[in-house]
Amino acid sequence: MQPCTFQRLIPRFIAPATRQQFENRPSGFRKLLAWVYQRSGPTGLLFCLEHTGIYALPLCCFFTQHKLSYSLQSALHVKRSMGIQRAKNDKADAVMLARFAYLYRDVIKLSQLPSKTLLKIQHLLAYRQRLIKNKVALEVAANELASFVDKEFNTSIIRDSQKHVSQLMASVRLVDKQLLAVIAEDPVVQKTYQLATAPAARFGNRYWLTNGGLFISAYALFQEL
Repeated sequence: MQPCTFQRLIPRFIAPATRQQFENRPSGFRKLLAWVYQRSGPTGLLFCLEHTGIYALPLCCFFTQHKLSYSLQSALHVKRSMGIQRAKNDKADAVMLARFAYLYRDVIKLSQLPSKTLLKIQHLLAYRQRLIKNKVALEVAANELASFVDKEFNTSIIRDSQKHVSQLMASVRLVDKQLLAVIAEDPVVQKTYQLATAPAARFGNRYWLTNGGLFISAYALFQEL
């Protein structure tokens, strides 16, 4: 597992030389916290992280469990706010992130994990999207190959592609069932989902149920909560 670089921030700005590297796993997080506490104590801390999607999730969970303040920021937003930087490496990015958090400490928005149910929905939807993307890619390639002159050559590939498309669609249906099961776990989420999938006339949008199905409804649910 590749190590991740973190830059700590305390009420005064930390010199660039004050940095350390930790593994992106629970043992590394504990070492990170011990290292920070040795230098500044448990109060007045703000951790600023580059938003790396699912890779930042374990550390966010760790910060949440320990009731620590943290903020997820997109790399593009930080770069636009801080201007052009000469160096481009993990150390330089860590320093830039710390400077950004310090400069905007009074207005920076703290991050908070959504509920476990919404996290499950988010990951299931992301996985479903990947399945659909792979399905479409196979179908497009198979259709293009169908026009190839050598029929004996392309028939086996097309048949194999169709087999994988069927498997992908079976996985999509399984994910849909998992989504419904996860939604049913939380009464509040389930109520919102039921509202999102209510008769179309109620929302003035006839495509909610006919063309949208579970995917759009669940996605809207995640967006709203």
